[in-house]
Amino acid sequence: MKKNLFLLSFLFGSAVAMQAQSFASNDKGVFLRAELRALVQSKSDGVAQRGMDVEAIVGYRFNERFSLYIPVTGTTGLFKTGGVKSYEQAGQLGLGFGYAPLRTDRDRLEVSLRAGNTLGGDWHFRYYDLGVRWEWADLKIPPFVGLGVRYQDCYKGGFPDYCFFYATIGFSIRWHRMKGR
Repeated sequence: MKKNLFLLSFLFGSAVAMQAQSFASNDKGVFLRAELRALVQSKSDGVAQRGMDVEAIVGYRFNERFSLYIPVTGTTGLFKTGGVKSYEQAGQLGLGFGYAPLRTDRDRLEVSLRAGNTLGGDWHFRYYDLGVRWEWADLKIPPFVGLGVRYQDCYKGGFPDYCFFYATIGFSIRWHRMKGR
């Protein structure tokens, strides 16, 4: 957990240092995003699993359509096997790419593709994520909602692989918008 907090503070510090760049009015620049995700899955190998993710993202938007970002995620997995309930926690670090095919002055629809890996603990997995997020883009701190699918490839700890559907909510902070540009 200390490694996750150190990494998150390092990424936040990097974003603050990069905010000194000048930003054009075309939505180019550094952004921070906070996200809360509920994962829903059916049984796999007789084990039911649900989960909850809390995620912080540091990213850079190259123009009004393309962005690249680093998500740092904390996942809590809730398992149920034969009436016995248990949970596991895992921290992940990943890389994501976003493309906004539909964008107006008021809102933005982004399709995102992410991949990542756990940082340690008993529950080890790689994840591959495809999601769609709709953002109210005309606000200084725009909220968003989204839906997506995630595949978790568990490679240690005796856990089966899972395919999840998720719903997400969150907000973004864009440095160039906060400065009134």
